[in-house]
Amino acid sequence: MNATSSLENSTDKAPGNTNKRFLVPVDFSEDAKEILKYAMTSASRLDAVVVLLHVIQLNIQGEERGIPRGHLIRNLSASAKKNLCKLVALLWNEEVITTITIREGRIDEEIVREAVDSTADMIIIGSRHRDNRWRFWKGNTAARVLRKAPCPVLVVPLGRNGA
Repeated sequence: MNATSSLENSTDKAPGNTNKRFLVPVDFSEDAKEILKYAMTSASRLDAVVVLLHVIQLNIQGEERGIPRGHLIRNLSASAKKNLCKLVALLWNEEVITTITIREGRIDEEIVREAVDSTADMIIIGSRHRDNRWRFWKGNTAARVLRKAPCPVLVVPLGRNGA
C-alpha cells in the first residue's frame, strides 16, 4: 500500500524542476522532532523538497485479532497521516515543499523502495547511538538502509549529549 498526499505544490521531477528531494522516514518517536528539524533546516538552505515517509509494519496478522487487515491498515494510515500533518504544522517552515507518504511493509525495504519511487537525492534518517558497532551494522534500520539505498544516506546521530 502506498498513499501519498502533497501539502503544498506539486513535487514531480519535471524538466526545469531542479529541486533536490530529501526522503525523511518518521516513526513518531521523541527523536522524530529532532530529525524533522534537521531536515527542515537542510531543505530550506538547499531549496529541497521533503518527502516524509511513515511505514506501517504489522507484526501480527490483523485477522488473528478479529480485525480485517485492510481495515486495520487504513486506520493506521489515516492516523499516521494526521500525525505527520500535525508535526509539519508544528515544525515546518512554510517555504519547504513537503509530501507525505504512508507505506505498509518491512521498514527498511519500504524506505529504499520509496527512495527509488520518489527519485530521492538523499535519505535523512536518525539512529540511536550504540556503543557496540557490530550491533549497529547488524540490526539497525539505518544500517540496513545504508546498505541498500540508491542514494546517499545522512544518518543523524540521536541519544548523544542528552538528545
